[in-house]
Amino acid sequence: MDAPAPSSHSPDSYDVMAAPALRMAWLLRAVAWCAVIASVLGIVIVPGMHGTYSSAVVERFDSASLIFSYGMGVLLLLAAVLGAWDFSRLREVHILARIATMTSGIVVVGLFLPACATKLPPLGSALLVVSATTISVVGAIVGSRQAHTRAAAIALGIFAGSALVHLLAWHVANLGATRASTTLWDFSRGISTAAVLLDAAGQMVVAAWLGTRIHPKLGTWGGQIASAIALALAFGIVWGASRGGSETASPWQAMLHASLADAMVSPPPWGLGAISTFLGVAALMLAGAISVQPYAVGAVTAVLTLILVAHGGFDAPLRALAVTVASIWLMVTSIDQRAMWRSITKPTA
Repeated sequence: MDAPAPSSHSPDSYDVMAAPALRMAWLLRAVAWCAVIASVLGIVIVPGMHGTYSSAVVERFDSASLIFSYGMGVLLLLAAVLGAWDFSRLREVHILARIATMTSGIVVVGLFLPACATKLPPLGSALLVVSATTISVVGAIVGSRQAHTRAAAIALGIFAGSALVHLLAWHVANLGATRASTTLWDFSRGISTAAVLLDAAGQMVVAAWLGTRIHPKLGTWGGQIASAIALALAFGIVWGASRGGSETASPWQAMLHASLADAMVSPPPWGLGAISTFLGVAALMLAGAISVQPYAVGAVTAVLTLILVAHGGFDAPLRALAVTVASIWLMVTSIDQRAMWRSITKPTA
């Protein structure tokens, strides 16, 4: 768990107060928890409830989803501002990288705010993806230099590539629709297939990181059990959704079927539609498992959680903001030497 608030009588008080990643671990964990709950409600549960459950139940879940979504947005903006302040003072990061990060972050926030009230035009969505990808690539390069942030940096870089490939597939599909070209449509599906494979690779990196977490009583079994439970839960959700289209399906199966149908990748990949659906759910389940890991540096678990919440969907404003916050704090945490030593000597920080 996160370290308690330091006092003047604590020998670790200076280390915690001087280290941004340790000082803000409580906020980053709160952002991560809120992001997981908001994503599960907004993607897996609420979309399929309409027409399946009573209006009273739907209204309650709609309200909860709205509260957590707005809470996620507010907390992400707060974490972005605080992270940008600490990041701007990092002299270890090249000036060009800092300029690219701050510029891209401003663009993402500038597009996120109007997106809260209206849908972005295609050009705005494309600019959102490019900006979020730029800051992700910079974050991946900087974060890969230190051992305690390397896994998160690798996953971030892979998901950034997936987001760009998704964007390319979407534009090729639109071009094919405009020209009524089946060749372009088929080509866009091939590009989408590559994006799904990149998503799978990114999640494998995160699952491997989770599987190596050490529990004081269970050893490495602790992380492996958490990873197995997350993937089993994702499989159960997708299995239930696959049964939801029949007349004998139970309400929860029909709900999952409708929700995950809305969450399918467009254009659909070749032969990997079910895998793509599974990966979308597995990302959220793994994010939940990582967000509650008590024996890891809070900033690292929060960054990994936000990366998984976003995975390859940088065209969604909340996801783009989530990966922007993750990238900024990944760089701050990688440069933070106290966080590095705390991850080695005191893994409960």
